[in-house]
Amino acid sequence: MSVYIERAKGYLIASIAAISLCNLATAEENAPIQVASAATIETADHKKITIDEAQKRLQTTYSRLTFTDFREGPIPGLFEIVAGNRVIYYQPQMEILIFGELFSKDGRSLTQEYLTSQQEKKIATIPLDQALVIGNGPKKIIEFTDPDCPYCQRLHAFLKDHAKEVTRYVFFSPIRGLHPDSPQKVVHILCSKDKAASMDAVYSGKVAPTELTKCEEGEKLEAKQEAISTQFGVGGTPMLVLDNSVVTGFQEARIAQFINPNSATQSK
Repeated sequence: MSVYIERAKGYLIASIAAISLCNLATAEENAPIQVASAATIETADHKKITIDEAQKRLQTTYSRLTFTDFREGPIPGLFEIVAGNRVIYYQPQMEILIFGELFSKDGRSLTQEYLTSQQEKKIATIPLDQALVIGNGPKKIIEFTDPDCPYCQRLHAFLKDHAKEVTRYVFFSPIRGLHPDSPQKVVHILCSKDKAASMDAVYSGKVAPTELTKCEEGEKLEAKQEAISTQFGVGGTPMLVLDNSVVTGFQEARIAQFINPNSATQSK
């Protein structure tokens, strides 16, 4: 159900929906929580509560929720949280979580602006020196992928066709619950002397299960890449970073536009 909230000074309109905690993504269990300051704010019912108190109350009530940022929101008594790749709002008096988007009166999405600023900070922390680097084209793509994900395989084939145009920074993020064989395929790739060629063979279905290799170094690299993916909040694959934008799924048109911004104009 949508609820419309108007700030007394008239600058915000929110279209929000409260949903059950059972739908929350828990991909960031290992992510560090940024502890907010102990500033005191006045809530909607004119009671005083510190940001620290609100955060502790949230963690007590919603113990399964993991988040990377917690701060005072743009509406009195409402707090903003970054959990995974979404912004959630928290009202401590009623102890409810609110999912939705806040807009200013001039049409700006305050939710998206906040999320973008947080994403840019997270993107800057991705250790690119620990990625499998493929190509040396002018366009940089950070890629979180799973060998047994059909859309990841399609993405791989698509990017292979644009090999001269992109540099791929690949992090393997096997979704173990859906693809139990993926971790071993990642280990096989990371054990290979030519990792890029091995990745292509695996993603193209040219490596039989009996041909998969194992090595201690590959297992260590696989665990490290999986930890990086978890830290970044990868809950599904493929997930890409194009400049400072996070793209989920194989969005072919958007990726093509990123690689060649003039392609749409030229095709008309």
